[in-house]
Amino acid sequence: MRISTQLRYLLTASMLFAACGSDSPAFREVDGNGTVDIGTDTGTADTGRTDTGPVIPIDPTATDEVAFQAALALYSALDYAAAEAAFTQFIADFPTSPRADNAAYLNARCIYESGDPAGGQRAFAQFIATHPDSVFLNEAHYFLGRCYFQQSNYGAALPEFQASLALDGVGLYADDAQYYVARTQYQLLNYAEAIVQFDRLLSSFPATVYIDNGVYYKGRSQFALKDYTNAIVSFNRVLTFPGSIYLDNATYYKGRSTYSLGDLAGALPIFQSIAVTFPGSAYEDNALYYIARIYTDQGSCAQAQATLADLGARFAGSVYVTNTQTYLTANGC
Repeated sequence: MRISTQLRYLLTASMLFAACGSDSPAFREVDGNGTVDIGTDTGTADTGRTDTGPVIPIDPTATDEVAFQAALALYSALDYAAAEAAFTQFIADFPTSPRADNAAYLNARCIYESGDPAGGQRAFAQFIATHPDSVFLNEAHYFLGRCYFQQSNYGAALPEFQASLALDGVGLYADDAQYYVARTQYQLLNYAEAIVQFDRLLSSFPATVYIDNGVYYKGRSQFALKDYTNAIVSFNRVLTFPGSIYLDNATYYKGRSTYSLGDLAGALPIFQSIAVTFPGSAYEDNALYYIARIYTDQGSCAQAQATLADLGARFAGSVYVTNTQTYLTANGC
């Protein structure tokens, strides 16, 4: 529940936070099989405040308010370095201002948005310690979790996302926090709990921008648990989102799941479709490896060798060239 006793008039309708678009940079995640998982997690755009409750009148001509609005304008213009300097100066000049917690929160956001998760971690932790009654507390916990997550400190990230949800389970960042609770459980290899949390995301926030992310990683969790039948259901659902960044990922793991169920004839066209449907995908060499495996498993050694030659010609430095050669040799091709 959002703390209501300290609610105040923080931003008018004309003073909205800037829409920051994606609030995490692109990443490349390598799984245990050498697979590269490419994507950018996109979350709720920061488009304004909708809090209601008791307000503390703010004089728009007051010196502190003028200084705050100047800093806010820099933040809204995405000039985070200048905004951080302005908010830092504001905090030093006006420590008792009604905007003090607002400025401290946005100062931490500037550091985070500038691509400094370690600095953001320190700033958000300090904000939480010094402003325990702030209406921004739930958001500070969420972004502190994001800072930890970006540094791969998943054990520290999880309680921050949980704290954010505990403070506000329906607010601006509630779906973001729920997604990252689930995603952090996935990163911690707690796959069964990850599935529970992804299901909670999908049921509680059916319109979330994380819907394809959530379905995909639910499928990956099911795959990790060798629940291949249900994993295929999840990956098929991802494929219903035409703009998803996980389309090639889902296709590849649908093929892997089908192969793991022993359906070689069904898996082969799935792997073959990757080069056709997703040219340039990071999964092309992976898919060729499994195509060669299928041909080998079917006793079609000539086709397996041809696939190996294609793999070697197109992806000379790939680990899958060696893996394919090893598999063919071990199985008589």
